[in-house]
Amino acid sequence: MKKIKVVISDLHLGKGKFLPNGTLNVLEQFDGDEQLIELLQYYSSGEFQNCDVEFIANGDFFDTIQIDYKGYFPDVITERISKEKMKGAINGHRKLFDAFKEFNGDQRHAITFLTGNHDPDILWDGVRSLLRETIGGRVYFHNISYEFDGIYLEHGNQYEAVNKFETKHFFLSKDLPEPILNLPWASLFIINYLTKMKRTRPWVDRVRPFRLMLRWAFFNDLIFFFNAVSKMIFYFIQTRFRSTKTRYTNLKTTFKILKEITLFEDMTHFAKKIFDSNPDLNAIIFGHTHVHAYSQFENAKEYFNTGTWNSITSLQIDSYGHYRHCTYCLIEYKDGAPRPKISLKEWKGKWRETIDVLS
Repeated sequence: MKKIKVVISDLHLGKGKFLPNGTLNVLEQFDGDEQLIELLQYYSSGEFQNCDVEFIANGDFFDTIQIDYKGYFPDVITERISKEKMKGAINGHRKLFDAFKEFNGDQRHAITFLTGNHDPDILWDGVRSLLRETIGGRVYFHNISYEFDGIYLEHGNQYEAVNKFETKHFFLSKDLPEPILNLPWASLFIINYLTKMKRTRPWVDRVRPFRLMLRWAFFNDLIFFFNAVSKMIFYFIQTRFRSTKTRYTNLKTTFKILKEITLFEDMTHFAKKIFDSNPDLNAIIFGHTHVHAYSQFENAKEYFNTGTWNSITSLQIDSYGHYRHCTYCLIEYKDGAPRPKISLKEWKGKWRETIDVLS
């Protein structure tokens, strides 16, 4: 084996598990720094010691939209603000970024970031420069997709109007003193409302699917249900039917959002459409849904979803319960093989006597 690639997504790194005053950061979702450091070390040693290794973060590696800037959550985000928020993520996960630097110190290693709907801040050149300076070595970025050797990677948010980036308008600058990020509607809702809801109900964005969570809340948490639904309706009307220079809106997108009845749905049919339009592809890897998945189509074409390393409460019958699976894809290039082998794996790491029940 001469070369491997490790694909992971949806870690949602924030400012760290604990705030500077020592209290728990309820907005932080990721507390698996030690496990991820172990994974980096594993694929840098032993049988992989002499391999070319690329670590690929397939979107939402960070959760910059839930990182505050000087104590508040701005929805008008300039490059300067994005850099400060990214510094918060780096400082909050310092040991992990030290491990990235050590991993990337080997000239055969590389780290690649794709943009997701929770970390649009990495679209800025200044933020990319900051990450390159922090990590060192070969660090690459792709806005939406990454294709190589018959394999297609994309985060997956582009298939939902509520989370979709306007690729021709990543930034807005008309009649503004400086460019700002053009955020999808759901990102704006998270910034302005969900961050406040999580102060009292930190689990609100860890339940899948969202529509079933709302149905559960109707019967079990009526005050929260009416509060959440009324704010969503109010904010939708406020942001979709009112023109402003700090948001890019159009009626077509508005009607698409209204048509969507669920979030984080199965994305297998989107993968099939990509295969149908590009017969040269052998495999597609998505993230975004937070649920790991595998499907096989005709001619041994494969679809993978890498899921998330964070705790999830599923209300679906086939995955009902509270669980955490540290899943990722391993792409192996073996001599004589007609194409790379892709495996969906779960990282178990080292044995731990205790874990923090608040995580």
